[in-house]
Amino acid sequence: MQCEAPPDGWQLEETDREDLRDYVYNTHPDQFKEPWVAYPYPFPADGRTENWNSTSVLVVEVVKGDVDEARRELQKRFPGNLCVHASALSGLSIVDQPSPCASRHETVAGGALCSMRSMRR
Repeated sequence: MQCEAPPDGWQLEETDREDLRDYVYNTHPDQFKEPWVAYPYPFPADGRTENWNSTSVLVVEVVKGDVDEARRELQKRFPGNLCVHASALSGLSIVDQPSPCASRHETVAGGALCSMRSMRR
């Protein structure tokens, strides 16, 4: 993940992503890559989840436009943990990317991507 934690650290909280989702997928799909979720704290080596800090950060990569302006717009729509940065790899936006879901019978691993994309209107 290309973002540093804020001064008070990443917060363990659930935040509604609907406004951000609408902005990214419906208003400006040519400006962003598919958002994804990062977990900034390592999973325990012993595999015990009861002491794991499962804080998540929503990562949005900008492929077109001013990154600082995009960050400000996204922060208006999502008060949770957010990492917004310029795309380091390909410049393919959401509208340029092929759908990762070939059918309604996705694998469990692909389900999250398919669910997120299927929310597009």
